[in-house]
Amino acid sequence: MSPQESWLLGIMMNCRGLTEIVVLNVGYSAGIIDVELFTVLVVMALVTTALTGPLLNKFSKEVRGMAYLPDSTRKQAEE
Repeated sequence: MSPQESWLLGIMMNCRGLTEIVVLNVGYSAGIIDVELFTVLVVMALVTTALTGPLLNKFSKEVRGMAYLPDSTRKQAEE
């Protein structure tokens, strides 16, 4: 995997949005986390989810159209 593809994968793995908010609600309701930690983690989930689109646009320019090609096909396409 190229460094650019690794960045794209990392960006996509960071997008957790709704799933994280549901888990945080369960943790808060069960008394596992307090209101301050809940607030910080919800803000973090919203910010990282909102940044996913712009970051993908920035980093995907270098690998656009080639991200899903096998290595041998990618090498042929580059030639």
